[in-house]
Amino acid sequence: MLSIPPFFLENMNALDCNEVVMTVPDKDHILIEVVRYAKN
Repeated sequence: MLSIPPFFLENMNALDCNEVVMTVPDKDHILIEVVRYAKN
């Protein structure tokens, strides 16, 4: 299991996001996606 340190989220401006999705496509890469929903 991997955890994302808070300073990474802060640098990505992701502390107030709805979701953070992390996938590992291969042994050399980690893909981190920040999801925000539109406010109506």
